[in-house]
Amino acid sequence: SKMGFKILKPKGAFYIFADYSKISNMNSFDFAMDILKKVQVAVVPGISFGTENYIRIALTVNIEKLKTAAERLEKYISF
Repeated sequence: SKMGFKILKPKGAFYIFADYSKISNMNSFDFAMDILKKVQVAVVPGISFGTENYIRIALTVNIEKLKTAAERLEKYISF
């Protein structure tokens, strides 16, 4: 993606599993908590699914909320 995440395409799911290893070397829990603290976007750490260096981003909210979340994630990455 333009933000630097490597995205695994979902197979019928309502989420994105994003590899952030080129963005940060934090573990997935710390990375998810840092995003929440700095830009108020909640993501799920990949370690919850047995995989580090990934976060899960749910696509179950309306498009306006997704756009806002994407803008905030872009802001986070530019820090």
